[in-house]
Amino acid sequence: MKNYFQNQEYVLKWISFYYLGFRYQGRGVMTWNPEQGFYIQAFLETPQEFPKTTIELNKPDIIRKQHLTSIRMKSTNFTWAIVPNVHLGDQGEMILLENRIFIKVSRVIFYNCWGFSNKPNNNLWGSALYKTASKLRLPDKVSTEVLINDQQREFKEELSGILYEDENNYKLVGRMIDDRYLKISWLLPTSQCSKVDNWKWSEALQDSFSLLYGESIELVRREIRRGYNKIYSEIKHQSRLDSLGVLSPLKQTQQLNKSSLMLLTQFFVTEGVNSGICRQMFKQMLEASRQESWQARELLLSTILEAALRTIENHPFKPRDHSFQVAKALKNFREKYFSKDWKPEIKKILDIYENMRHRNAHPDFLLKKGGYLSEEYREKSVDDMIYLSRFYGYMILAMAGFQDLEPQFPPPFAEWKATVKIEPPQK
Repeated sequence: MKNYFQNQEYVLKWISFYYLGFRYQGRGVMTWNPEQGFYIQAFLETPQEFPKTTIELNKPDIIRKQHLTSIRMKSTNFTWAIVPNVHLGDQGEMILLENRIFIKVSRVIFYNCWGFSNKPNNNLWGSALYKTASKLRLPDKVSTEVLINDQQREFKEELSGILYEDENNYKLVGRMIDDRYLKISWLLPTSQCSKVDNWKWSEALQDSFSLLYGESIELVRREIRRGYNKIYSEIKHQSRLDSLGVLSPLKQTQQLNKSSLMLLTQFFVTEGVNSGICRQMFKQMLEASRQESWQARELLLSTILEAALRTIENHPFKPRDHSFQVAKALKNFREKYFSKDWKPEIKKILDIYENMRHRNAHPDFLLKKGGYLSEEYREKSVDDMIYLSRFYGYMILAMAGFQDLEPQFPPPFAEWKATVKIEPPQK
């Protein structure tokens, strides 16, 4: 796909997938709309061995692994394409009775093999396009020059780009192409990165930017080059984006720290246990921020701590098993990742966690004396959620390999200063 923002149509000369254990194939059309995503419509041939057993359509059920399939396609526009992990549960009647399929999918992976052959390159190349919840403030300047008949008509500089290079031949170049889209390209050394790493780099950058800016940053397009003439790309439909605001897990600074970005990205590329925990912690924080109920937001945010510690210690929940203690697990985490200076903070985090859990395990609707809807409750709740969110940020940085982290937490909400003051007019 040459342009993510333009409508596209592909004539599918071949489409194939498995349904109920039988292989279906046919021809059709796939369309792309940046607002709606992909639509695939195809007419199918009846399988040579049609199912002879009883088939139940539209039966309520959860999505199981055996219900998922992959749709493979060929077109004159690309060598082949695949839609992985598609659920065809609501397509059964059309497939079986009408020999056709009409389905909306959120992403498609394309493969193209071109006829050209470039010289060998010691670096792995890739690029990605992200949609952001807000306009990101990036640390490096981007210069834009407009020429008409070799005459300069416009030259503009603004703080909206990023350029990173190091002695290990990692290179990152990116810029905001408008208020909500970030375009990034990279080169990775083959001596330290694999082809699989090159594909995962885009998702790792997505998670790193999201964490550092405290908001949803969604990968909507990525592309990598393999060999001299093979291009793999993925196009994704946009979904809901959110900002954590005051619940951001990291301290928001004026400029992005590029070294921190690279360290976090390399950490997420590994896809180990710790990186999986960190990803889930941030996803749950976003989920908590979406809750309309104040109590639901508190409860979901507080449960992240126990879930993370249980996973770190490989201690899954079992009914009537009281052997796991959050206090002990939190102490173990502090001894592994933090200095003794963190002892007072760990005690405060444990108190906040217990208070938030207890407040929501025994809810009320009192308007006064610390009840759920009282101003006293709200102010205390905001301070607790901000403090706990910032601690989650420190946990993520510690597991990512950041050293010598010092406890620096924001002051109580009541002490925050206004960014703008408007004085009354003087007489």
